[in-house]
Amino acid sequence: MNFKKKNAANAPAPNQAQQAARRRSLRSGAYASVLAVVVLVLVILLNLVVGAVPTKFTQFDISTGKMFTLSDTTKTMLQELNTDVTAYYLAETGNEDSNITRILDRYAGVSSHFTWQQRDPALYPTFAQQYDAQNASSSSVILVCGDNHTVVDYNDMYTADFSSYSTTGSYTMSFSAENALSSGIAKVTRENSYVLYQLTGHGESSLESDFTETLDNSGVTMQDLNLLTTDTVPEDAAALLINDPQTDLSTLDAAAIKTYLENGGHLFVTT
Repeated sequence: MNFKKKNAANAPAPNQAQQAARRRSLRSGAYASVLAVVVLVLVILLNLVVGAVPTKFTQFDISTGKMFTLSDTTKTMLQELNTDVTAYYLAETGNEDSNITRILDRYAGVSSHFTWQQRDPALYPTFAQQYDAQNASSSSVILVCGDNHTVVDYNDMYTADFSSYSTTGSYTMSFSAENALSSGIAKVTRENSYVLYQLTGHGESSLESDFTETLDNSGVTMQDLNLLTTDTVPEDAAALLINDPQTDLSTLDAAAIKTYLENGGHLFVTT
């Protein structure tokens, strides 16, 4: 078979309809490219805007019991902060507790004075030591405000219920981080502290650890006072506690306490 080679110069020129179709095709391709770029830019801007919005507007608490919904008391405390509080979350990268990171986000979403950062012990092996937290459990939180700091241990953010353990052999854990974190924030931001002296030497009963912990979280420091070694109640005493004494106070003890009360002191007595 013989093939005849066409000369390109002799090829028929495209008519006007073909030229118009070609121009429309080129314009459509250009429009599609521009549209793709515009959509990409909008998506990036949207992500930036959403990232800047506090989590209280972008994350919704659908957990059982609303365990990530902050109480009004906590919200008021955060809104009234006038100093910066930084929370350092001690956890290895990839082993974070999502409950804790989520509630920290909630706190940060209420107040611009509260921020949090993660500190991986593997990357910052000596970081916790500067806050006396080298023995803190993994996933604990260090709260820092100025020169004040305290540790909210991981075990304080979960509460175990063993009430049915004897019958079922199991127990339940509940997430109670809000109480622990809010108490810690109140502690590091408190401007005033108080000393409560507990009288000793008469068989007084010791206070329960839960009660002393509550006092400590409230900014009250407990100290023992034995009037056999000092004949006066210290001047820095905000109050004096006599907790269920088993023997009578001596005349000198009573006189020292009377002088303290006459000078405006406060006394709590339990029997």
